[in-house]
Formats: sequence, structure tokens, C-alpha cells
Amino acid sequence: MATVLLVVIYIAFIGLGIPDSLFGTAWPAMGPALGAQVADASFVTVLISAGTVTSSLMSARLIARFGPGIITAASTLATALALLGFSCSIEYTCNNWGGTFLTEGKGMTPDEAARMITVYYIGMTAGRFLSGLVAGRVRSWRLIGIGQGVVAAAVLLLLLPLPVPAAAIGLFLVGLGNGPVFPNLIYLTPRNFGRDRSQAVMGTQMAAANTGILLLPPVFGLMAQGAGAWLFPHFLLALVLLMCLPSLFLVRRLRARGRYE
Repeated sequence: MATVLLVVIYIAFIGLGIPDSLFGTAWPAMGPALGAQVADASFVTVLISAGTVTSSLMSARLIARFGPGIITAASTLATALALLGFSCSIEYTCNNWGGTFLTEGKGMTPDEAARMITVYYIGMTAGRFLSGLVAGRVRSWRLIGIGQGVVAAAVLLLLLPLPVPAAAIGLFLVGLGNGPVFPNLIYLTPRNFGRDRSQAVMGTQMAAANTGILLLPPVFGLMAQGAGAWLFPHFLLALVLLMCLPSLFLVRRLRARGRYE
């Protein structure tokens, strides 16, 4: 029964991820057709992230007042209406700019880049599915550390002047490594912050994550517009360090307090 539930959860994850993935893969073709510059894609992602940050900060209060059923239904309806809007003029840095990197940095056509960037989401789905399967046998922090190590190795692979297939492997490994990181950090929230405060803290975590989604892709968009999309793996390397160093600090603090899991 648990395996069936896990499969259903990951099918839902794939479905929810489709709209996000389409924008980044379509932008290399959409941008020139609309007469837009590279960095203009950031206006869309900023609006999406701003809405996510706002809803995350309000989630605990809204759920307490209206209940999870009503909030889930209202959120799903709002998402459907938003997608309807997308159909009318047009998880993030990798999503938004991976296709641009492959077209400008590796010389691929937009169609080829769109197919290639799919491997990133295959990797992320595989990473989350595998982490779910081994969660009962491997500590959450161990899974987080393994994921971060895989991402670091993948970014180093993207940095090397290798043929296009190596870039595809690198993007797959970035997704694979990212897969277990955020879900396990969310899972650890009750233990790290206490069960009585976990719901509010989770809302804050989602808001913080989406603040990064709001800010970092536009920053890279401006950098890519000025210097070129070849900066993509270098920017990812900086993000890997930004992810790993605070995690190491937090692990040390938790061990000192006997709360490391």
C-alpha cells in the first residue's frame, strides 16, 4: 500500500512539474519570436515566485481558518486559471536557463535543447522516487549530503569543455542530486524546530525557497544577457556552495545539541 501511495505521489509531482518545465524549454524559441531579450523571461518567473512566497507565508493562517480541504481546492482552481492565462502571449535557474545554455553555449537548436532539458526533470523525479524508497533505511541528512555531492559533481561536469552528451548527463545528475534535498529538509522540520511550530516554519521555508527562485533566475538572466549563457555552470557552482556551506553549519549545530538525524 505504501508503494502504491508513493507511486501516486510521484505521478502527481510529475504532473505539477510540467507547466514549470515547459517555460524554460520554450523560452529560447519564444524570446526571439516575441522580440524579447534573454533577461525578459525573468519577469514571468518573478511574478510566479512572488505569488508563491505570499501564499507560503499565509498558508498556516489560512489552513487554520478554512481547513486543508478548502485551501487545496482553492489553490488548485487558482493554478488552473493561471495555466489558462499562460495558454494565451507566454522547482528554476536550471529550469529557466538550461535551454538557453544549451542553445547559446552548446550550439543546439531550440527543439534539441527542449528535448535535452527533459533529462533534468527525469533526474529530479528519479532522485525523489529513489529517496522515498530508501528513506526508511538511510538517514535524511545522509540523503541530503549524497544529493548535494551528486549536484556538485554534475556541475563540475558541466564546467568541462565536453561534447553535448556530457551536458545532458550533467543536467540529469543535477536533477538526480536535487531530488532528495528539499523534501528531506521539509521532513526534518518538526525535529529541527519542534512539532508545535513545524507548520508555520514550513510556510517560512517555502517562502524562503521561492524567494531564491524569485531572485536568482533574474540575476542570471541579466548576467547571461550581458556576458553570455556560458556562465550557466559557473553560476550553478556558486549556488552549490551557497547550498552546501549552510547545511554543514546546521549539521554541526544539530550534532552539538543532540538533534542530528
